[in-house]
Amino acid sequence: MEGIIPPNSQIKVNVEVTLQEVGYHNAAFTVQGADAKNFVTVALVAKGVGTSLVFDPPLQDVLDFGLLFTYGTYCLIFHMFMHSGTAFSVK
Repeated sequence: MEGIIPPNSQIKVNVEVTLQEVGYHNAAFTVQGADAKNFVTVALVAKGVGTSLVFDPPLQDVLDFGLLFTYGTYCLIFHMFMHSGTAFSVK
């Protein structure tokens, strides 16, 4: 983003982040004066919590197959989506 803030005025800046990785992420936002000697840098920090794996249908604490007859083979199909640049091992 670039622009000019007129003297004795103010602007509103909205910063939005969308994380796809777990962990801490750092960046900086700098506002610089016209003479390049006057500037302010604001540190931006975000913490990604959770997992970048998404299951459809969502996995719960209990996987309920419902009423089943014995001696039958049953399966539930889940789609696993990876929203990360990091590889995961599936075992």
